[in-house]
Amino acid sequence: MKKETVLKILKALAIIIILSFVIEALIVIYNVVINKIYTKLHLIGNQTMEISKDEMEFNEDEANEIIKVKNTKNVKIYNVTLQMKDDNQDVYLRIIYNDQAKFMPKENQNATKFKVYFVKGIDLQEFELNYPKTQIDMNNIDKILINDNITYMPEIKFSFVQLAIIFIILLTIYVLFKLYKLLQQKEISIKKEKIFLVLASIIGIALMIVNIPQSRYDEHAHFWKAYEISSGHIISNPTNGLPKSVVELFKREDGSYPNKEFSYETAKEKINDELNENDKEVISVGASGSLTPISYIPQLVGITIGRLLKLSPLLILYLGRLTNLISYIALIYIAIKIMPFEKWKAIIMIIALFPMSMDLAATVSPDAVIISATILAISYAMKLKFKDEKINLKQISLLGLLCMIPTVCKIVYFPICLLVFMLPKDKFESKLKRKLAWIIVLLITFVPYFALNSIVSAGVWDVQIRTNTMEQIWFTASDVVRDVETATNTFYFKVSDIFNTMIGGWNTVPLLVVFIFMILALAVFTDNKESSKYKFNKKDKILLTLMVLIESLGVIAAMYITWTQAQLNYVEGVQGRYFLPIIPLLCLLLSSDKIKCNIKNKSIKYAIITLIFFVIICGCSVFLNGWAGQLTNYFDFNLSA
Repeated sequence: MKKETVLKILKALAIIIILSFVIEALIVIYNVVINKIYTKLHLIGNQTMEISKDEMEFNEDEANEIIKVKNTKNVKIYNVTLQMKDDNQDVYLRIIYNDQAKFMPKENQNATKFKVYFVKGIDLQEFELNYPKTQIDMNNIDKILINDNITYMPEIKFSFVQLAIIFIILLTIYVLFKLYKLLQQKEISIKKEKIFLVLASIIGIALMIVNIPQSRYDEHAHFWKAYEISSGHIISNPTNGLPKSVVELFKREDGSYPNKEFSYETAKEKINDELNENDKEVISVGASGSLTPISYIPQLVGITIGRLLKLSPLLILYLGRLTNLISYIALIYIAIKIMPFEKWKAIIMIIALFPMSMDLAATVSPDAVIISATILAISYAMKLKFKDEKINLKQISLLGLLCMIPTVCKIVYFPICLLVFMLPKDKFESKLKRKLAWIIVLLITFVPYFALNSIVSAGVWDVQIRTNTMEQIWFTASDVVRDVETATNTFYFKVSDIFNTMIGGWNTVPLLVVFIFMILALAVFTDNKESSKYKFNKKDKILLTLMVLIESLGVIAAMYITWTQAQLNYVEGVQGRYFLPIIPLLCLLLSSDKIKCNIKNKSIKYAIITLIFFVIICGCSVFLNGWAGQLTNYFDFNLSA
């Protein structure tokens, strides 16, 4: 290596190290400033005073319970907190002082504390806490805190771990940039499907081994369901029984499950357990019993091989993970390979490499089947749409088969079959064949779903019943205004969680989530010399919009009707991973380069576009996740006025 090249590398490394230190120093400075501001606002640094339950006076009137507090020792009060022992949801709690009343909402993250702020501080000798009868169990009251401190402040010390993360991210950006420049100079083009194959194999195998068996993504229930099918029982029933050793893989010592404390030590203990398929235990596979066998085809291969080899349940689980991962990588590899537009290849490659996508692929979760089949269906539809040859019925049947897989796995993804209506009429030999193509795709998509669902629905499985499904449907249909409010509230509370768990999964550093999002945004909005060739007409955009909207609303509606507790004004259980099959469609829709900037330098142009989208996402996350409500409460704003 030439001396000049070595010096350039050393210089680049030095700059990256210095820049990393600067960024970490700025974070520390920010934290110091915020700490001082919060101390000045009396959110932290307070001398907290505790009032025990014995020091409270309990009274009641016709409708309310009253907690009277005296002898506050002339302390200037900046906040008052009612501390519970356990969660206590939906309490209409007020503090009454100096002939005034103020609502005490839940603390930011849980329902064990109810807190009210006084921005300027007040002097009180006594006050009352007032709430409707039956809303609080008296035994659940722990104490009252005066001038309690918030607990979610970041550390202000210099973090070498965070510094290392920043350095790795900056170094990765630099290496990728240099590699891109080198390939441009030498006119070398590495196919994106090969890049995906290498990265997905390395990341997937690492995740498959490192992620110990756990209850994430309901892996225990999916493993039991796949094992049940492998044993020849398509219709779930507790009386089918599962090998006791398979069930105990996810059990705690006290017999409860799933074992969320499963550790590497536990794995070492269980790796040599005997399978013994004759010693069975009657157990329900839970909600996974409602899923069709198609959801578990890749996992079944590994599990069946493991059973034939009489491996331990833990090794059988890992074989199921391996075949699920192989299937995911193979389908995405084909999808990238056949996608006709380089820009679209990059988009689906990035989405398929999301930490959440790879995390799911490295488990026995059927989500990996849904994501990979959906992306392959999109790629194949785009190939048919933009290829020069006519479309034959064999190709249409294959498209229908690809649309059928996610639909049969989860019905909310059925709009994927609308891809057939995006195929141009001049690609068919006649109008009759075009209409026949529509019918074939719709039949192949829906007939297997209804056939398999009618078989599977005859099964018996125990699930936690949180609502009456039919009554919830009637309740939903009765008031469209309330439905809009429910959807708005869900977005208000869940947008940040959905965004993070869609891209980053459960353990991904937030900084990396932001970095991945910015890469995707650049891929979506960057120009390409082939852009003029691969464009969507108005009808295509309408169809893509419909697919995105129907699938998104379908996910929310499904969780509201089947999982959300009756008549709640927000939807429970909505997770970011449910939107992964929808994101490729949204990215295709947005990639039509509708955003125009009068900036000639494309790098600057798309950096600005990415920054704008990032600010929008951050703004939504901050404003819609309770900060607005907290600030309203803190500064005594009255929005109802």
